[in-house]
Amino acid sequence: MTSNHGIAAALAALALSCSAGTSQAADCGTINLGAALSATGIYASNGANTRNGYMNSRSRRSTTPAA
Repeated sequence: MTSNHGIAAALAALALSCSAGTSQAADCGTINLGAALSATGIYASNGANTRNGYMNSRSRRSTTPAA
């Protein structure tokens, strides 16, 4: 058990030393996400419903003011 505590302490020290600097993420702009949806076959209706949900969410999100 003591070796597990030593390993955990070493990992915690390493994590703290790696995050000690003050760094900020760069503004990446727009992030595009994709999804694989069924357009044909027996799952076409599920794919169409999912696509409609994504498009509805997208239209609502684009009209919502930024927080």
